[in-house]
Amino acid sequence: MDFGPYHVKNVRSWVGRSGYGFSATLYNEKEKIALLTNEGRGGATFIEEISPIEKDNLTSFVDNIPLIDASELGLPSSGETKVGLEMFLGALIDQWETNKRIKRKVKTHTLFRLREDPPTTYRTMRIPFSEHVRQMILTKHGESVTEIINDRF
Repeated sequence: MDFGPYHVKNVRSWVGRSGYGFSATLYNEKEKIALLTNEGRGGATFIEEISPIEKDNLTSFVDNIPLIDASELGLPSSGETKVGLEMFLGALIDQWETNKRIKRKVKTHTLFRLREDPPTTYRTMRIPFSEHVRQMILTKHGESVTEIINDRF
């Protein structure tokens, strides 16, 4: 999913009674625009300290996201789905959490994705990434390599 100019920082997450909760700061490019809170009790995500203009901009951005494949968000259902504001904010937090985990992993492992792999998965080699490892992956898997994830981090 394309998050456009939006990203989160200062994320704190925990396991709640009905899922996981979080608090985070929402940014539009470099500008802090809101505080996000979800208590992890199955309720809504609260958007605090956001100006009416920024809320309209955020809502408009989310409303214009095209239908996406549900599997792209790790949902068990298949087919296309409309992204709502709650789903968008949850996906931003998920992306932040995933990137945090991957940044830690790429220090000692090589991660890559093949064409036949689902969009939310990657393959792991328990060796540090190097140009030699890149050539080994490309020799073995050739054109089916869609991404070497270490290149992003």
